[in-house]
Amino acid sequence: MKNCLISKSLRLFLVVSIILYISFSNVLSSQEIARYSDTLQIEQMSDYPNIWGVGIVGGMLLNNHYVDFHALPNVPSCCPDYKTGFGVNYSLGTYFDYKLPSAINLFAEVRVSYSNIGGTIKAEEKELMFKSPTESALGTIEHTINTSINTFSLEPVLMYSLFENAYLHLGMSYSLITNTSFEQKEILIEPKDLTFENGSKIRMNYGGKIPGVTNHFSSLVGGFNYEFPLNNSKKWFLTPEFFLIYDMNDIIPKEKWKVLSYRMALGVNFRQSLELLKRFEQYERIDTVKIELPQIATAKFIYGQPKIYYDSLRVKNVLTIKENYLRTDTLYYPPEYVMTGSLKITALEDNGNEIQSPDIRVEEFLYNKMKPLLNYIFFDSNSSILPDRYKLLTKEESNEFTLNKAFTKEELGFYHNILNVIGLKLRQNQDANITLIGHNCNMDIEKNNLILSQNRAQAVKDYLTNIWQINPNRITVKAHNLPETASNNRAVEGQQENRRVEIVSENFRITSSLIARDTVLETTFIDKNDSEMRKLNFGGFRIYTAVNSEREIKDWKVTLVQGKDTLKSFSGTGNIPPYQDWTIKSDINTSELLSKPINIILAASDINNKHVSLQETPKVLAKTIASKRQNRESDTKKDSYSMMLFEFASAKFTEENKDFPNIIRRLLKPVSKVTVIGYSDSYGDDAYNLKLSAQRADAVAKAINHPNISSKGLGESILLYSNDTPEGRFYCRTVDIISETPIHW
Repeated sequence: MKNCLISKSLRLFLVVSIILYISFSNVLSSQEIARYSDTLQIEQMSDYPNIWGVGIVGGMLLNNHYVDFHALPNVPSCCPDYKTGFGVNYSLGTYFDYKLPSAINLFAEVRVSYSNIGGTIKAEEKELMFKSPTESALGTIEHTINTSINTFSLEPVLMYSLFENAYLHLGMSYSLITNTSFEQKEILIEPKDLTFENGSKIRMNYGGKIPGVTNHFSSLVGGFNYEFPLNNSKKWFLTPEFFLIYDMNDIIPKEKWKVLSYRMALGVNFRQSLELLKRFEQYERIDTVKIELPQIATAKFIYGQPKIYYDSLRVKNVLTIKENYLRTDTLYYPPEYVMTGSLKITALEDNGNEIQSPDIRVEEFLYNKMKPLLNYIFFDSNSSILPDRYKLLTKEESNEFTLNKAFTKEELGFYHNILNVIGLKLRQNQDANITLIGHNCNMDIEKNNLILSQNRAQAVKDYLTNIWQINPNRITVKAHNLPETASNNRAVEGQQENRRVEIVSENFRITSSLIARDTVLETTFIDKNDSEMRKLNFGGFRIYTAVNSEREIKDWKVTLVQGKDTLKSFSGTGNIPPYQDWTIKSDINTSELLSKPINIILAASDINNKHVSLQETPKVLAKTIASKRQNRESDTKKDSYSMMLFEFASAKFTEENKDFPNIIRRLLKPVSKVTVIGYSDSYGDDAYNLKLSAQRADAVAKAINHPNISSKGLGESILLYSNDTPEGRFYCRTVDIISETPIHW
């Protein structure tokens, strides 16, 4: 709708400009061209060259808002992210311009305007909503912020006359914000039969003055106008104009909020004229023609016959007379040898095997991942201090925290944000309470130390109340020795797992799983000459090089470049080796690396300083989601759900996770291909862990009960996370539910 409104407004502005141009064309100046023997004279007849002008203007603003925040400062909001907004408003102003003392038609212009750059900022959110603990539906929530921002602006602008009565404008705008207001609301669009916690379809309805707004800001201004004369003296003009205004500063300094405005307006202005000026120019052009002659040993230079002629050009009040001097010389030179080279690229498997005819493809897929929330906080021996590996925020940082920020690149980064996730969920669910149960390992110095258990739970409570401002009455603290479902306390690992605080709530939203929506890249690498088309593991490129010269090679260099980054370079002196191997390190994401073009550049020189430079790009077919959507291709949506946490040496669902198979079943389609993979920690016998992981996978597969599902156990052969920490071992006692669902764009 926004794009349609902009398009209609632009078309209307263009039609009005054309009609006005035709109506007043009879008073526009004419052009006369007269040719003389060696002189071409062009006169732009205009008796009214402009030196200054003044006018008033008014019109409408089409305001495009580009934002990146989830809430206005100190205004509660559940929106994950606002991105764009749009609004139609007004602009009124006056201006004065004066021609600068230069040879070109350049004016200095000052504009003063009063405008409203407000608009409506919208975002739509998809959220899994629960009608009951066992029944859910995918909901649609519309977040809107209606804004009004009045500004008083001073615009110093340079104005260039493209041709008579047509001007191009470029400059800056310095604006003061005089008044602001906003109205925020969140509306539950779907499903129709659900409401928010307040029993209404609308929540987070706030309004007033926009908080944290800057007092002033700067903008880039550019535009075009055309002046249609209203009388024969060409002093009064009717002027349609089109301007772009881009705000360089954010509306709220600590938030990303910029505005791009299209101003379409109509003005009336008065202009004063200037007397005729004359100026003289000289132009010289000397060309050299190079001719190769085998019969000469040294170069020979011959001067050509010069040609001189004159041009005169009159534009408005300036008459320019130019002298043109032209000459063509000739350079005869003996033949020179040419330095040549070649560059060829093949691919390597990860075992070093060369593939002469590789087929490399990188494809982007939609990807949803669900991570279980381990509701345990672990402590060091005989300590009630929160360990450093947990991410602790300041009170100000807590106001900027979102669930998406919990997914960091560090291992178990989503878990180490657990205190902030719990704090955010308690803040969003005001009716929810939690119980913190502190435990000790009941061994040695911690034997029956209930005070230590109490202090551990109190440390968690203090963080939630002091940083996240949770009402202390919503948090109950209890102290026990060993947990009710304790790990093997005879082992050091079990003692580490028993030194913990358990977070328990009757509101399932507090400890529910975290969901992240993302994309994933996958690489397919095959040999075109392989009839079975087996998938190979990509390991790098082999670069064949050759350089030919009549003289000795002085130096050479092979460089692999991606964008502005140099991935690898090989260099040396003397003859170049027949090939170079570039192998990709194991810690590099191959798919991300191959998704962008890699340029391979060969440069070499000989002792006579002759040079050769070649460039090749390995052929990699990259398919993005956007390209597949545009071409209406079939695609696959890939999802990963890690939802089942198991206790030590157990294949039974924990109480918190017993309903998750039903949730997964509702998310799957009948055509989905589902694989359940069981894992275990590294503690204990390998064979036992392999059997236990298979039992866990089989239990989940039976609970999901999908027609196209399979399961397998990997035991500790693949450890999902390091087992050096209690949380790493707990998160290894899980299953991954991998689904692939065909989709059509």
